[in-house]
Amino acid sequence: MARLQISSFSHLNQVIVPFFDQYSILGNKALDYADFRKVLSLMSRKEHLTYEGLAKCQALSDGMNTGRDCTLESNRVMIVK
Repeated sequence: MARLQISSFSHLNQVIVPFFDQYSILGNKALDYADFRKVLSLMSRKEHLTYEGLAKCQALSDGMNTGRDCTLESNRVMIVK
């Protein structure tokens, strides 16, 4: 089994994203990856530092790795305005 550890935000954008853009993911994981890219985009524009941006990130992450049809309330981060 291989293990990959990413230690910086720039490596995500410079290494991981180009790799998965070139070698497409299939199935529901492709939808998770698309949401992951949206979160990265929000973070690149520093939108995650606002209440609205953080809420967008949370909404996107709620749908990841869950079968795409439900959210896990126990894993949800409480966002306080």
